[in-house]
Amino acid sequence: MEIGTTTNLLDELFPNWERSGDIIREYELLEILGGELLSSGNGRGGASARYGSNEIIYSRSDVPILRAVFSDEHRLNGLFAMEGLNEQDLQLIRDKVRLEELDTVGSLVGRETCFNDEYRVEGWWKYRDCFQILPVPPHAPRHQLGGGDLPFLFEFQYDRPRNHRLHHDRRLRAIWRMHLVLNALLTSPIIRWPRGDTLSGARVWVNTALSGVNLHSIVGFPKWNIDYLPQCYWYEGFQDAAEDFSCVEGMPGIPVIPAHEYYDGFRRSFSPFVLPDDLEHSLDLCLDPIGERRDRILRSAFWINEMDQATSASLRMICAVQAVDALLGEVPRGQRTARFGQFLNQFAFSPTVSDEERRALFEIRSGLSHGLRDPLIMDRPDYCHLHPMGHGDRRLGGGAPSTARVAFYNWLHNRPANDG
Repeated sequence: MEIGTTTNLLDELFPNWERSGDIIREYELLEILGGELLSSGNGRGGASARYGSNEIIYSRSDVPILRAVFSDEHRLNGLFAMEGLNEQDLQLIRDKVRLEELDTVGSLVGRETCFNDEYRVEGWWKYRDCFQILPVPPHAPRHQLGGGDLPFLFEFQYDRPRNHRLHHDRRLRAIWRMHLVLNALLTSPIIRWPRGDTLSGARVWVNTALSGVNLHSIVGFPKWNIDYLPQCYWYEGFQDAAEDFSCVEGMPGIPVIPAHEYYDGFRRSFSPFVLPDDLEHSLDLCLDPIGERRDRILRSAFWINEMDQATSASLRMICAVQAVDALLGEVPRGQRTARFGQFLNQFAFSPTVSDEERRALFEIRSGLSHGLRDPLIMDRPDYCHLHPMGHGDRRLGGGAPSTARVAFYNWLHNRPANDG
């Protein structure tokens, strides 16, 4: 193939890619490019990437190799060869794509321990041949202190690559996509470990003398035995991959309740984990679409996940705004804030969402557009009692997750308010 600066190499290098694919897919393509063109393992070194407003230029020894061009909506539009690119570089990318996309040998079932802060998983539920939720084994570590980091097992299927070195990346991409959409559809967040505010293997200061002790039951001064320990969860016999899903014979199923009761009702924390009866259909709507609609779904689900791990009500509100905004799609310039308000009135309706909570999200979205004050300054427990707005701000921040999830669910099922 002739290499020239006007030749778009995107379709030639990635023949199975749909130009209207989702944003995560685009990240995967750029990861392949970066892994090959910028890898020092090719013996040529000096590799770098320069980022512009709508392009990335890959260089080696200060000689440009490839230019990745993006649209105004930040979508990947083309890959163009530059003076330093040669046929050997192209073949490296083709080989990587073949290993990554085409050469598979069956499938594997990955396993990961996830956590819920409110409900204990005491049964199993399976979504087609895609993933399965079930309790951790009886011998796995558990605590009896009420809520917070209640473990369960998440099993998911992914294509087994012929190249063993690709297992880890493919496994992570598979669970990331499945976790994002499932978490967006459940009213009680599913947290992958470690949480967003920690790093894998991070250490924290802990008082080991209080292991297994309910802090509310302590009278007087507690005992102290301070140590700096790594965060970890593991149990004997755990394997992160298997040939098939775990056997659930004799295990009860996770209770299923009507969707309107699940999304509109109130359930006491620390009761058994339950699921809505339309979850399978909702997951089909999330995972089946291609193109621009799937992009909206994944972007919104990403921000819902970030919202669940936010450390303050202010951050939760901003993430909720982003989650709703991601569902709008293309909007004419200058009309996005108004469309945001219309969208909330259409889809963020539920007995669990008040007019005040909808209005608060709209005001923050409008303020971000027009340079008004930062939202919810008095939102941290340490300060909320010092200001009369503090209590109300924290209450509205606490309602943001419900508002974003309700909007996501109603939009997904195309149930605007005027349809009842």
